[in-house]
Amino acid sequence: MGRTAAARVAALLALGVSGARANTPSTTHFDMVKCSGGDVPSYRATNHNCRARCDNADLHATSEEAFETKSLASAKVSLSCKVAGLCTVGTTATEVLQLDDGQNSGCAGGTFVPYFLVKSDGTTAAADGDGYVAGSHASNMVADTSGSSCYALEGPPEQPTYKLPMCKMYNEKSCCAPIHDAETQWAYETLVDVADRCLQYVNEEHFVLREFFCVTCDADQSRYTSVIGDLDSPFTDPKATQTNNNEVVGEIRICKSFGDRVWYHGGKDYDRCGFMIYTSGDDAKIEPFGDVHPATGDDPILPSKYWKYDKAKGTAIEQFFNAIKPGMLDKFQFRVVDDVTYPERRKTCFHGSGGAFSLAPRLLLVALALLATQVLGL
Repeated sequence: MGRTAAARVAALLALGVSGARANTPSTTHFDMVKCSGGDVPSYRATNHNCRARCDNADLHATSEEAFETKSLASAKVSLSCKVAGLCTVGTTATEVLQLDDGQNSGCAGGTFVPYFLVKSDGTTAAADGDGYVAGSHASNMVADTSGSSCYALEGPPEQPTYKLPMCKMYNEKSCCAPIHDAETQWAYETLVDVADRCLQYVNEEHFVLREFFCVTCDADQSRYTSVIGDLDSPFTDPKATQTNNNEVVGEIRICKSFGDRVWYHGGKDYDRCGFMIYTSGDDAKIEPFGDVHPATGDDPILPSKYWKYDKAKGTAIEQFFNAIKPGMLDKFQFRVVDDVTYPERRKTCFHGSGGAFSLAPRLLLVALALLATQVLGL
């Protein structure tokens, strides 16, 4: 019995330390057209929003699951949702939204073809792909032998000469220098700078929000980042919806499992203190942190009230990510990738800092050591 317990402990120990994250970025640069058409490019909203518009978050989730799990012909959604695509009458193609009833209800006298999502290699097919291009870096960024490169450092990750006060979980290997860490800390503290106790509350109870801001420093960012070939010529998106900065240099993919942790209880936990943002313009869009002085935030908001599901903009958490960006990443668009239903996608999205994820194996090792002591009488 003792040998069986010991073998079980050894197997669990092996399981606990086998989760190393592979980094295999592609050389394919970011493709700004992420679906075959549509007024909501899929790099700026959920994959599903490339295909359909639903009236509420529950219908959205059900519809998205239908698109993910069924063939194109059988992927029917609620009649409360409308499918986006092209209606071709003769030689003229027009974008339309129609009920998913198979009767071309929004395309009288023509042929309706729904939009498709591209595959990770940047191609399209007769069925949806995963909706993103695999990791890549700009042409002026130097990568190490594993293909890793850093947006802020414009080169491979390295150990900081001096410790990073904000993103200390990346002190061993980082994509940040101390100046980038300082910019990240400034952006983070500006958002939650409403009272000392509130800053303490967020630091202690919502470390995951700090992890999101520190994505700038993650040495593994090449896994989930796709960047255009030339950062000196960023793409301008005339349909940007979240901020007044329309320039786009790439995409950062966030795992749904991580997003659910950030937006726990629908963001209501953040309402205890609230956030501070800066808006301007006739439409009161949010100014990206990098475009304003960090002491000029002038609009106190309650996050769960401010960000809600929108049929055009997507889920609340994805809107939040694309409005409240780390200071160094204000020209990136953020996408939430479903790694809950599809665990294999976890290798292509950010699922937490190395510091936070290394904590679980350490706790597991401690627990297993105690188990071994009790079972084996050590």
